[in-house]
Amino acid sequence: MNFRLHLFLGFAIACLFKVTAQEIIDFDDLYIDDNNLIHKTSNDSLFSGICEKRRKNNHLVLEEYFENGIIKMAKYYYNGKKKIVSDSVIYNISKPFEYKTIYCFNLDSSLYEKESFDDDGKFILKEEFENEKLIYSCQYNGKKKHGKEFCYSKDGEPLEFRYANGKKLKTKM
Repeated sequence: MNFRLHLFLGFAIACLFKVTAQEIIDFDDLYIDDNNLIHKTSNDSLFSGICEKRRKNNHLVLEEYFENGIIKMAKYYYNGKKKIVSDSVIYNISKPFEYKTIYCFNLDSSLYEKESFDDDGKFILKEEFENEKLIYSCQYNGKKKHGKEFCYSKDGEPLEFRYANGKKLKTKM
């Protein structure tokens, strides 16, 4: 009786949260069509699940997450015995393979850099962290600094600068 109750509760929770098993396949089992949608080669259907890239020694290098043929996220891993994420990429939903946000992590899994992109895939913001504290932030317009730059001096004083199309403005903040 107790086993049936646990089984029923597990099934109910899974249905409530729409938990489903993710299919995990290799890159060789996928192809990209002209619309940048990912299909399984076995049955030509849109792929939903996880695609892994492993080395010959079975070390996990990369995982990409797909839903209905559209890439949602990718995780890159450090070399080593432990499965530690080095970079995590969130993709733009409306434009496949265009970055939305890139997160970079240290070996201790703490965030040390974040890069943000607009809906057209243009680079707009770079932030750097140390011990979960923002130590650098700069707005961009593509490859050029454009907007506010924030950092700390060697003495620990906060500094702010303004840029317009890659050129530093002389205004003091």
